[in-house]
Amino acid sequence: MMQFVHLTLSRISKYTTVVLRKAFLVLSSLIGPLSVRKEAKVVRIYELMFVVAPTLEENARNDVVDKVVDRLKTQKAEVLNVDRWGIRKLAYEVKKFSEGDYTVLLFKAEPSSISQFEDFLKLTPDIIRHQVLRREDLEKKPEEIPGTEESQEEVIAK
Repeated sequence: MMQFVHLTLSRISKYTTVVLRKAFLVLSSLIGPLSVRKEAKVVRIYELMFVVAPTLEENARNDVVDKVVDRLKTQKAEVLNVDRWGIRKLAYEVKKFSEGDYTVLLFKAEPSSISQFEDFLKLTPDIIRHQVLRREDLEKKPEEIPGTEESQEEVIAK
């Protein structure tokens, strides 16, 4: 009796395996090979604000901004807007500075490249503070991106 039960279970498991293999072959022929499919690249909109040491010359501060923009471009990010605020007073001392040269960048990038970019900002000695934020509001309404003509007209109308 025990052999009959074992033989029956083994036949059921073999039959189930055959059915599952056939189902997998049918599905894979419909979907295609899994290794060929490519993941869609997700691109998000980010805002970066960074503060450059005010002790640098104006040309050196511009070079720092250009260096940051170039680094974004090497990481295949699209810079949408560069807004220079100039030297402003800080709310509190940062690295013994009470003033700093503010710059705000708006850019599109893949989320995986942001951590590498933040490491670059941390290692740049002329940048005394930085903050990268994801702009979900602009992802939902791309026509409101600052620096475009449409958004500037909306601001003037308000």
